Amino acid sequence: MNFQNKNQALEGLRGIAALVVVFSHCAWAFFPYLQSGLPAHLLAGWEPFVQNSPLTVLYNGTASVAIFFVMSGYVLTRRYFEQPESARLDEAAIKRFPRLGVPVFASVLLGYAVIKLGLISDVVPNGRHFLGDWYHIHARIFLAVKDALFGSLLLGHNGYNYVLWTINVELIGSIGLFAFMALFGRSRCAGICALLCAGALVWEGEPPYLLGALFFGGAYLHAWPKPPSSAVIRYLLLALALVLGGFHAQSTFYAPLQALAAWLAAHHIRADPAFLFPSLGGLLLVWLVLHSKTMSAALSSKPLAWLGGISFSLYLIHSILLSSIGLASFGVLLAPLGYQAAALLASLITVAASLLLSVPFRSLVDLPAIRLASRFGKWSFARKATVTPLPTREQATRPADVDPARLAKKA
Repeated sequence: MNFQNKNQALEGLRGIAALVVVFSHCAWAFFPYLQSGLPAHLLAGWEPFVQNSPLTVLYNGTASVAIFFVMSGYVLTRRYFEQPESARLDEAAIKRFPRLGVPVFASVLLGYAVIKLGLISDVVPNGRHFLGDWYHIHARIFLAVKDALFGSLLLGHNGYNYVLWTINVELIGSIGLFAFMALFGRSRCAGICALLCAGALVWEGEPPYLLGALFFGGAYLHAWPKPPSSAVIRYLLLALALVLGGFHAQSTFYAPLQALAAWLAAHHIRADPAFLFPSLGGLLLVWLVLHSKTMSAALSSKPLAWLGGISFSLYLIHSILLSSIGLASFGVLLAPLGYQAAALLASLITVAASLLLSVPFRSLVDLPAIRLASRFGKWSFARKATVTPLPTREQATRPADVDPARLAKKA
């Protein structure tokens, strides 16, 4: 399988993962029992069937976020594993802030504008407001600009865009990975060091640390062996990846994994199972995609490649659209159609609007950010290469060269 197909397959997988995040937030907004498992949130007779089955993978946004971080670790270190030069890591690290910062800046200002214009819907489905409640704040331009410039990226502020807490993990995790590769990447024990770093982050237990460990896992997929050649074993591994990706703490289907999580907690392994198991599933899934011609071909289709192309834009703007267009649509449809039909149609409208508006967002914001990051990285790297090095102490204290002819005359 050539590298281009691998890249297209990862793009397709990224697109599906972004769409699952949208499904996840729609479920929280309109059918919260699917996420919480609480009887008080039950609204439809079919919800327990879905929630107590592996179908939870279709709307488990945590698994999608895990896939994003695994792929980031893999893609960001691709050049290093092909040609291990620290200069490439310098350039890649320099590019991260404009690459992530420009789309984040635009999404925060979009959130500010929607809130300021009063476009966040006041409709409250099922007595909860989820993201709509999140965005009912007093919009202040100073705070919005501060978050747009550095608050979201460096500090994880997400008041104007709910999903931006993960972007902070993305930036810090990628810079940390570059630093690790520069310091230890050429060492014979680099893999062991990476395993120890990832293990320490998992041991810490908090979701940001656990997600940060996925950068190391994704990076060292370059060094992992290929999966077994048996098609049966590969399909079983795929099924395992999807089951892990759908883990739900309140689902009866996942009782064995819940018991395993309790055992780990009893032995002082504090990793949150709601993030641990989907993270393992995401890592396993990306590994399989990288080495499977069948999965690669399926994920490299033009529709999925297109979806992958807009995936970052889709991820950044969908929660704002859900809280405005989605909830407003639900309010209009509720009386004539009833709750379930109105909720399903409002979810479809949210998905359609998010896909539609992701296209101009990508053209006007995301693609220019990619070009800007590339130019900035090349400019910084070229400038660094042309800087005259400072003289060493020996060079600075050594007297200037003297003409031998003048010395001869003085003699």
